[in-house]
Amino acid sequence: PAASRNRILAALKVIFKTASVWGYVPHDPAVPVKMEREDIKTKDVLDDGEFERLLAELSDDNRRVVLVAADTGMRRAELERLAWDDVDLISGELRVVQAKNGEFRVVPLTDRLHSLLAELKRSAKVHPKAPVFEAVVDNRALTAALARVGIDKHITLHSFRHQFATRALERGMSSFHLQAIGGWKSPVMLQRYGKVRNAALHEQMAKLNG
Repeated sequence: PAASRNRILAALKVIFKTASVWGYVPHDPAVPVKMEREDIKTKDVLDDGEFERLLAELSDDNRRVVLVAADTGMRRAELERLAWDDVDLISGELRVVQAKNGEFRVVPLTDRLHSLLAELKRSAKVHPKAPVFEAVVDNRALTAALARVGIDKHITLHSFRHQFATRALERGMSSFHLQAIGGWKSPVMLQRYGKVRNAALHEQMAKLNG
């Protein structure tokens, strides 16, 4: 695919540019080679009704993970690393710690997420360093649940990161704040995730009526 070829070409451009600067080659042969155009495919995202149908079909453990993913936009690795020490129910927020550099971002809790985590913490004797989730939902479980409720969309755990961004933008969250909460490195990366659906666009245009 074009995206894979572009990643390889980008690496070669860096190599040849460096070789040219250091005098290993007389000129940079990669300069005239252009990147291919990449088609940005729209990712499948569940609407509110579909999401509720999916939740009803999941086991309790998987339902909790999916709810946290959908209400925070957290990545799989971040969900796996989430410990009770990172959950502050008093402040109503959690910390998403980056494994590589130890940095973290703060994610405020939605009301339903606060209730879910509070109930989960009450029902289990938890050590502060213990993981919130013993296991993170397998994508095959999602596929099977979607099939049982008749939803023909390609949904993985990562899809809920897209769903989070889409819902946040549609409800008026600024791109600046969404980028900070979701941990996207740039507005360009955020644009790959958050797509405002047609219904929301019609609602915005309706404000011009009358």
